[in-house]
Amino acid sequence: MAVTISEVIGLVKQLYPCGISDNMQKDWLRQLDEQIQDEVIETHELPEHYEPPDFDAYDMETELIVPEIHAELYVAYLRMKMAMIHADKDEYEINSTKFNNSYITYQQYYNRKHRPLRKGFPRYR
Repeated sequence: MAVTISEVIGLVKQLYPCGISDNMQKDWLRQLDEQIQDEVIETHELPEHYEPPDFDAYDMETELIVPEIHAELYVAYLRMKMAMIHADKDEYEINSTKFNNSYITYQQYYNRKHRPLRKGFPRYR
């Protein structure tokens, strides 16, 4: 099950009021999904019935790529970006660590569930 952009932004606003517009946060989430698509999804065989997202059509009701069980990475990402905007070094460090750990955990999950693309020849025979 996926979460929507509005659900993530709503949770972040509820827990961490920040004054940054929903539109800016939506753009950050779209950029992160583009990164996930490029670095994680497209490096593996695509699941059957997979429809790549239309990043130009992202709106508040768009379902994000990462499933709900790993959605903490979106919250940590928004918090990291907010801390950067507000020049809060301590919050940035905390949330960048949370984001990086969540991202790696999601990559590992995806790697276990999907076969990587074969590019070139095996390195060792």
